[in-house]
This record gives sequence, structure tokens and C-alpha cells, in this order.
Amino acid sequence: MNPESPGDTPSPAEPRREPLDAASSRTQPLREVLEFGREHLALVLVAGVVAIGIAVTYLTRAQAHSIPLTVATPVVTASASASGPAATSGGEVPTASPSAPSTPRMIVVQVLGPVKRPGVITVPEGTRVTEAIARCGGLTPSAAPGDLNLAAILHDADQVVIGTRARPGGAVRGGDPAADPAASASLSAGQPVDLNAATAEQLDQIPGIGPITAQKILDWRDQHGRFTAVTELREIDGIGAKTFARIAPHVCI
Repeated sequence: MNPESPGDTPSPAEPRREPLDAASSRTQPLREVLEFGREHLALVLVAGVVAIGIAVTYLTRAQAHSIPLTVATPVVTASASASGPAATSGGEVPTASPSAPSTPRMIVVQVLGPVKRPGVITVPEGTRVTEAIARCGGLTPSAAPGDLNLAAILHDADQVVIGTRARPGGAVRGGDPAADPAASASLSAGQPVDLNAATAEQLDQIPGIGPITAQKILDWRDQHGRFTAVTELREIDGIGAKTFARIAPHVCI
């Protein structure tokens, strides 16, 4: 063997280098994992934001459709004292019971003359003449009430007489002298009594007229409507010349 020359002294061993292709193949999976994570992280964030928005929308709609609770308010009665409402044993405040409507007093009146259903009717107190006429079916074509006060308020036992075309007019005759102050004053003062407004009791107080004759006078008025002259008393059965002479100074029309 030839001796080694000084220039042939071997250099220290150099580290072994792997081929470039082998190193790249080892790091490639790590890069792919990192790249996959970045791309899908953005998608996950977007999906999370969308999910949160859907949840907020759902909760908002659920609150908008919620049914509020109804709280009962206690009712204080009118009879409660100033210190506070009186409570029952159960702690509840009693409600005020509505008062029953008052029933009007009923009166009986008579409607005579040209109405469809003349006769005695029962009406509430405070009824007016025009209402009583309507209860009797209204006026007939032959009616002529004239100056009859259709707005007059009727009282118990009043009599409404309606005139006809032959004898226009009418009158409201009080069944009680106290219901006709003018007639009562005439009797007490000795003044003539109106034949068309006097009641049977008032006629009975006139000299020459008793209960029977007074009723005949009322019947005559019912048939003819009203007196137009005092002399028409002579048409009534039982009133002769002498009786008429006694009655005439005490009556008028």
C-alpha cells in the first residue's frame, strides 16, 4: 500500500442530509392540517353568528306573543267606611249589589170619545193625555180635540173626554176634587161650577142635583163630548123647569 500523502488526510465526517423530497413529505400533513383549520374556523364562526341571530329572533317573537297575566282589582262598595273597605272572612272585598229599579205607581183613568178603544185603562203615574189616547188606539177620523191639553199629566180616577167634529173640544175631569184645585176653590167660594170639568162629587154639592142626577150629567157628557150651553141640562132626564132653575145659577160652561 502507498503511504498516504499529507494532503490525503481524511476530513471529519459531515452530517448526513436527507433528501429535500423526504423532508417535504414529512411536513406536508402538518401544513394541510393547519390550512384546513383556518378555512373551516371562518365557516364555524359564520355559522355561530347565524345561529345566535336565529336564537335572538326566536326569543323576541316568543316574548311578543306572550299572554299577560290578568290581575283582579278589588271592588270597593259604596257602604265602605272612610278607613277602608270592609273585607269578608275570606279576605275578599264584597261587591256592591245593584239596586232594584223602583216600580212606578199605577193609576186608573177613563178615556171617552172618538178613540179606537175607549174605556178604562191602567197607566203609570205621570202619564200624559196624549199617551193615554195612544194606549186606547189613537184618535178616530171624527175626533176634534180642540183646545184639549194633550200634555196634561193624569191623576188617578181622571176622565179624558175628547170632542167630535159636531162638538169640538175636550176636557180632563178630575175624579177627586183635590186633583182639580180650581173646581174645589169654586165650590168653597160659591162660584159657578164648570159643567165640562166638574166631577160627580162636585155636581152632587149643587142645589137640585143629587148623586143620580150628577151621574146622568156625566153620562150626557160621555155621549156628547161637552156642554156648549147651560140650557142643554134640560135634555137630561129628570131635570125639569123647576130643577133647572135651581141648578142654573150654580153652573157655567
